[in-house]
Amino acid sequence: MVQKVEIHLEDDLDGGPADDTITFALDGKDYEIDLSTTNAEELREALRPFAETGRKTTRSSGPRGTRSRASGNDPETAKIRAWPRRTATRSPTAAAFTRPSRTPTTPPSESGIKNVETDWSSPRS
Repeated sequence: MVQKVEIHLEDDLDGGPADDTITFALDGKDYEIDLSTTNAEELREALRPFAETGRKTTRSSGPRGTRSRASGNDPETAKIRAWPRRTATRSPTAAAFTRPSRTPTTPPSESGIKNVETDWSSPRS
């Protein structure tokens, strides 16, 4: 089965058929408007003197007003990340910052745990 989807744009100013979607920004807000060729040219003509005398800016790929994340190569970042490891205590949140040890910190005989042998073959009383 074949489906054919057609999208018809409607001019946001006069309700007629639109030929193009125009994007622009003003006062830190992004706008998008569907316009006919005639209305799109009128908008461009109206903005041309401002665009010609204004300064071009570069846009980030994210939404306006957001800051990009630090790369983590900053020496200060390394100090910040090391702090929880140095100051970790035995709390639930500190466990997230400590790495598990590969070797026991105390021998089994000193840890208070005793080896208990159980004979599972005899019935329990």
